[in-house]
Amino acid sequence: MLVFLTARGVGAVLLFMQQQTLLGEVAGTLGGGIEGLANGDLRAARRALEQLDAQYWRLSLVAGTVGAALAATFTYLRLERDGHGY
Repeated sequence: MLVFLTARGVGAVLLFMQQQTLLGEVAGTLGGGIEGLANGDLRAARRALEQLDAQYWRLSLVAGTVGAALAATFTYLRLERDGHGY
């Protein structure tokens, strides 16, 4: 669980940095007035951020699953080595 939460935190930071770029684009678009709105593709940028969020979620799940499997394997091996296996 700790690995999953750590990976989600890293993904959230990366997504936040990319959202800052989007906010800069929005500010530039709004600064350009109505003409700027016509040139900006904010929906595409929002969809790209949503796709990145989904990708970071999947990577977090994979990292959490691998971390749990490794923890279970190492715990089992340690118990067997110490003679506490059943």
